[in-house]
Amino acid sequence: MKKIIKTNVFNFLLICFIFANASLQAEETIRIAASGTHSMAVKSDNSLWVWGENTFGQLGNGKQTIYGERSYLITENNDLYVPTKIMENIIEIAAGEGFSLAVNSNNELYAWGINDSNQLGDGTTVYSNVPKKILDNVVYINSYEDTSIAIRKDGSLWMWGREFRFDSRSGSRTISTPVLITENVKKAVLGTRCLFILDNNNRMYGMGTASLLGLNRRDSNTRISSPLLILTDIKDIAASGQSIYALGNDSRLLGWGSNGNEGRVGHGGRDFSVYSPVLISDDVKMVFSGYMYIKNDNSLWTWGRMYNHINTRATINGQGRSTGGELGDEIAVYGNRPRKIMDNIVLACGNLFNRMAVDKDGNLFTWGSNQFGQLGNGTAGIMDIVTYMESYHGTEFEMRTLAYKDSKSVAVPARITQLKNTD
Repeated sequence: MKKIIKTNVFNFLLICFIFANASLQAEETIRIAASGTHSMAVKSDNSLWVWGENTFGQLGNGKQTIYGERSYLITENNDLYVPTKIMENIIEIAAGEGFSLAVNSNNELYAWGINDSNQLGDGTTVYSNVPKKILDNVVYINSYEDTSIAIRKDGSLWMWGREFRFDSRSGSRTISTPVLITENVKKAVLGTRCLFILDNNNRMYGMGTASLLGLNRRDSNTRISSPLLILTDIKDIAASGQSIYALGNDSRLLGWGSNGNEGRVGHGGRDFSVYSPVLISDDVKMVFSGYMYIKNDNSLWTWGRMYNHINTRATINGQGRSTGGELGDEIAVYGNRPRKIMDNIVLACGNLFNRMAVDKDGNLFTWGSNQFGQLGNGTAGIMDIVTYMESYHGTEFEMRTLAYKDSKSVAVPARITQLKNTD
């Protein structure tokens, strides 16, 4: 039944997830991670807090939300609408599509949630609603959709879950346990059918879909199965689906990949795809998934648009629309160039639905879509059962599925909790 829910509900709502993992480069051990439906945060005392959807046990609290077999009505709702503590001594986190990852202070990697595509990396396809140990000596993790990666203490990069490196015509494959990808890695990020690597010599490499590697290649059906050098003198990297970003040591932010109709690359152009790096901004300190960066003055900037469901605050004009206020401004209209939305920010992360930011005092802010309670403000979307007719070989039959009447979106950043230890 869980697989049926995942397919019917999410496909009906036309959800496309982008997942984020961000870490604070300062003395505080604060981490935040946001998937399209659930969120995670590590406070400065290393306690892990989770909230949002729990259909597949991705909150790790030993429970999950149960749906009725025929109508998809919730019969037992174990989603959490406010941050709830589940673990101690955590130093790194990542949120995937229906699953979660965490690394403790002993550098042990734990995973929980959905596992139909080997997302947990434990060699099985058995779901888990509690954390289970997967790997040792881990210092960094990142997830996107059904794929995850980890960097170990020796700089080796490992991957598991859904495979994307092979040619698209070869069909889907999965990796049941972590496999070695390459070595000498400082950071790595996953995108849509692509992986980008920053090595210890500040060189950026890419693998996966050829047209997304920033090498002016337009063959989207070709997969690159080993890392190719893209740029040098790079200090940070990020990916938001098919939009890729590289921050140089000169504080200039470059981007390429899918620009869509919403200006996702952020360079101001309206071309649907960008095949080579273009300048987005200068004076940039940090870049994050979810179309965001922080400048050297600690101001937070964002651009593009995220998908959402019905929301009465949607605004439409000649530029386009933002249906959930995900840019974090009052008018909720997307742009193809970055705009400033907050000051005094030290950390951020986001996806196609919602975004999160932490200020210098440790306050956590969230905004965007809230259909699963992923904003952590104590509310969640209002659901309806939608009935419609389908025809198959001339025979009509009734279909029922779950839809959101109101996603309870928030158009401007709202404070949720304090992540810094004030004792």
